[in-house]
Amino acid sequence: SGQLVGAMEGDVTSETEVKRMIESALQSYFHIDIWVNAATAATTALFGEVGDHEYSEEERFRCLLDVDVKGTFICCNAIGPIMQSQASGCIINMSWDAALVEGAAGANNVIFAAAKGAVHSLSMSLAREYAPSVRVNVIAPGSMNASAAYPTVAEHKPPLERLCTPDDVAEVALHLASPEASYITGQTLVGNGGSIMY
Repeated sequence: SGQLVGAMEGDVTSETEVKRMIESALQSYFHIDIWVNAATAATTALFGEVGDHEYSEEERFRCLLDVDVKGTFICCNAIGPIMQSQASGCIINMSWDAALVEGAAGANNVIFAAAKGAVHSLSMSLAREYAPSVRVNVIAPGSMNASAAYPTVAEHKPPLERLCTPDDVAEVALHLASPEASYITGQTLVGNGGSIMY
């Protein structure tokens, strides 16, 4: 489509690294309109091992909080004031539908829900903090199709008879970032096919 695309690597748990990424983006694009905090440690912290090391429950909890909660906080803290100085901007954070309403049993689900519940609460407060020029919203997907990025709560299919896909999440993000969503802030859009309703 003729658009310029770039990629950079960085550690979202490091304030220095996040500032470096933002400075690099500003040098290339001069303006940052949309920021999506999608980094998660779920795959490693909840399901994986690092080399021969198997995470203890406390290590998994700390790892997930570091990336999903601390990382989101650091990124918002860094990009929010820049967007305020631009007098416009949209921040989108990632949560999980089960963290908002029903919860989910199991050690992995408990840890994941705690982290994503924190992201949800943080986002509502930041929406007030950065208003009126910057909008902050949350996407809360349901169980993902063929992905370990989010824990699975139920084996059965939701009313729409399929699991969530990355494309489903991307479409919600595009809507929240669009001019059509200019009056939406501090809200959570749940994309779960109706598996949890409230």
